[in-house]
Amino acid sequence: MSFQYLHEPTPGTIVLDHRLTPEVRAMLAAMVSRSPIGGMKQRYAEVVEAVASSLYNAKRDVLVADNPDRDFPTWEQLIKEGHGWGALAEDALTTYPLHPKVQGFFDQFVGQYGHSSVMELTGSPTVAVEGVSWFTAWLLFDSPLVAGQEFSTRAVRRTDWPMARESRIVEAIAWGDTVSEGTVTDPSLVTLHREWLEVYEAEVAWWTEHLTDPANRAALGIADKEPFRPALDRARWALPGTFATGAAFASNLRERARAVRDAATVSPSPVWDDIETAYRTATPGLAGYGLREAVVGGERDLPGHLASILRPVAGAKHPSGVDVELRVIDWKGDGVVSPYTRKHGRSYADPWFNRQVRAQVRIECSLAVARDWHRHRTLYPWHLGVVCLGGKLTIDRRYEPKSEVAVARTPDLLRRSYALYRQFLDAGDVGRAALALPMGTRVVVSGVGGMRDVLYTLELRAHAHGANFEYKQQAEAALYLLEVRARLSFMPAPDGVEDDPSVFDAVGYKK
Repeated sequence: MSFQYLHEPTPGTIVLDHRLTPEVRAMLAAMVSRSPIGGMKQRYAEVVEAVASSLYNAKRDVLVADNPDRDFPTWEQLIKEGHGWGALAEDALTTYPLHPKVQGFFDQFVGQYGHSSVMELTGSPTVAVEGVSWFTAWLLFDSPLVAGQEFSTRAVRRTDWPMARESRIVEAIAWGDTVSEGTVTDPSLVTLHREWLEVYEAEVAWWTEHLTDPANRAALGIADKEPFRPALDRARWALPGTFATGAAFASNLRERARAVRDAATVSPSPVWDDIETAYRTATPGLAGYGLREAVVGGERDLPGHLASILRPVAGAKHPSGVDVELRVIDWKGDGVVSPYTRKHGRSYADPWFNRQVRAQVRIECSLAVARDWHRHRTLYPWHLGVVCLGGKLTIDRRYEPKSEVAVARTPDLLRRSYALYRQFLDAGDVGRAALALPMGTRVVVSGVGGMRDVLYTLELRAHAHGANFEYKQQAEAALYLLEVRARLSFMPAPDGVEDDPSVFDAVGYKK
């Protein structure tokens, strides 16, 4: 099926036409988090059909009222016979007022649920990439200015989950007397993908049954009335690093060009050519320019946090697996600046505190949750390292195999995953090394930022409705350490006030 305002320049890359309203593009980009098997194209088709149905039924109601003796086909009958309402529906997505189907989405998810991040997605151009690896998605999000939405492994479960495009390798294929290049899926990754998925399915089944009992949910502090999402939260440690994911972006071209260029240097892959083609399609007037540096001369160095990504690192020393380091900046500033104090814990701290204190948060966590932390762009850069204890991979401390299948097979799978990770890493192929790591792999992720931005990131992860149990615990531990160390290191009592621990309220946090 072809569309007027959705373009697919290469398989797996989608460009939303600039003529669609910003709200429509934002809605479709946000829907990527719950993307169906058919991806954004299927979701777009569903939206178009819903709008077409409502337009036709409104017209039919008028015709029936004016012509009570005539019989007009229902929408269901019209679909079987074919119709031209799809084009009219697409046109309706380019104009104001917004169609009720679109307005209703924002009324529910922004107005009712408070998902204000959806508003970030009103930018342009809107480009989606599908069927890629978690590592490609990580690199695409590695920018403090990015606006995007990734597919959620917490909310959607795939059976027979497809492998990421990056799992394929280029080989010479002989056709008679002719030799040409083709792609085949790396057999070593195919085996890991299949066997880890079998463990994942067994873990989902175990947790779903266990959490069906309200008493078991209560014992774990789970508020959800259904076991589905909590079961995925606790089972996704067994997802193979080869699983296919996707993301949509609504960032400006200059920001995207920089991120794509760095990513293609870290992990060369044909995927980046497809993504560049998508942006050329979206902005043809700038297609030939790429990213021009303000200062020209020599090759641009790769940022240090990317040049060392996924290398082995030591585990956390603090028992919680979380550590916070603070640095006070002796900044006198302008005497007229008087930062405000927050009135409650769910408000922003004054931006001026970014100039007074810098903080680094170092978190030992699962790879799955490292990806959740990394998408908080208020901290930048984020570094990701793999904890290798005694020459092997381990699962993060918050997870353990529960099903018989997982108990029996996990040790051998971890051994083989580590061997493949080392093989690819030693060969300089960090992108393929990433594919060998299951989502429960114990890693260390560290981010740095000013006090205001660190507070925002930690409090959002600690207090957001539906927070994942793992990053919620980590955020709470980090906030506690931040509070204690801030009091000890840089919060003297103001003149005329006793040395009261609550003085830390001045920078915006109180337990």
